[in-house]
Amino acid sequence: MPSNEESSVASQIVELVLQRENSLKVNDVRIGLRYTAVRLSNGRTGVAFTFRDEVSDCCSIFRGRFSLGGRPVSDLVNLLPSEDLIESTVGLACINAVVNQTNTNYLTGNILDYIDLRSDDNVGMVGHFVTLVESIRSRVRSLSVFEKVQEPHQIKSDHLARRHYAPTITLRPSAKAIIALPGCRVALISSTSIIHHTVNDLLHASEKCGEVSLPGASTPLLPEAFIDTPVTMLSIVTITEPKSILWVVSEGGGMRSILRRQTCL
Repeated sequence: MPSNEESSVASQIVELVLQRENSLKVNDVRIGLRYTAVRLSNGRTGVAFTFRDEVSDCCSIFRGRFSLGGRPVSDLVNLLPSEDLIESTVGLACINAVVNQTNTNYLTGNILDYIDLRSDDNVGMVGHFVTLVESIRSRVRSLSVFEKVQEPHQIKSDHLARRHYAPTITLRPSAKAIIALPGCRVALISSTSIIHHTVNDLLHASEKCGEVSLPGASTPLLPEAFIDTPVTMLSIVTITEPKSILWVVSEGGGMRSILRRQTCL
């Protein structure tokens, strides 16, 4: 259950979004194996990560409360603080449809082009960002990766992990991140922590970090919501080809399939 402070962060996000948009309706919702997509009546589309391994075993994940298509945007946005992870995911995907827009005032490209990584840095990564691991590890003193695992274990770190000589990385239990982050100068915290109601505790643990980034397709472009936090960078994905993304999500596509068709900010 989220803490009171965590809830206020979620409430802040919801409040900011509803101040921007109250008139649109939801056109389409796709809850895929890897990502969830929400398309609005104006065509704008947002995505968020689907925690498929933690969904209810009920025949309907929304328990028949309402049909999603045709609902006002506010109905879905208000799902963000839900303790049901699928509901929270739908809420965040809807929020991203409202706020994640291409803007020439923002930087584009690889997030590592803009993070100041130093040879003596300890870096904490909450969520295994496969394509970033080796680039970061080659430039810093240490990289600790935290994931939803019970015990530390090694996996191949390279995104082409089928190669027998791919390097390995140790994944550590995500609960240990709270202990490790205060000793890091750089923290990369998956924006799925917003869905999982752990973002507040992780940001609190990162208060002394020099750089704190929230990367991932689930990240909402709402700098105002993070003013009172240590976050220094939001790294988002803007959906510029909604039809192709709905197709990718429906067929269980992951991040690489999404990024081939979209813009990163």
